[in-house]
Amino acid sequence: ESLKSYDWVWCIDADIMIMNQTIRLENIIDNSYDVIMTTNLDSNIEHLNTGSILYKNSEWTYRFLDNIYNDGEFDKKGFWEQSAIIKYWKNNANERHHFKMVHKRLINSHYHYWFGEENYRHGDFVVHLAGTDNDYRYDTFKEMEKWIIKPDNNFKRRQKIYSYKV
Repeated sequence: ESLKSYDWVWCIDADIMIMNQTIRLENIIDNSYDVIMTTNLDSNIEHLNTGSILYKNSEWTYRFLDNIYNDGEFDKKGFWEQSAIIKYWKNNANERHHFKMVHKRLINSHYHYWFGEENYRHGDFVVHLAGTDNDYRYDTFKEMEKWIIKPDNNFKRRQKIYSYKV
């Protein structure tokens, strides 16, 4: 319903914290696509994570979301809509031009030792503590608060544009 009122809607999980407040979504959005989502450097769709995903207000997006949310196969399994989107991607190759796949460090940086080079780095837009328990999230977010990059007094809509090749 929210999508009807905006050009784009950014859906993020509750275990994400915005770390670089000088990055503007307007510089990430690409109106040539209907969905902007993330994957790893290897572009493997199995590594898709929908913890941070952008949806454009378009007829195609409405049909896509209806398809995803009406796919009851994943209602009682883990990863819910994420699994449904992976299934959709695999089964609808002719629809892939609607998706812009960006590296997760652009809008969905994870903070886990097993990601190595692809892990969150200071300056990334957000940090996502996916797959962790609430105590870990609380302690980590509390510690990371001091790393948040905020606009200074001279900030006048300047924007460093981050780009990660997928």
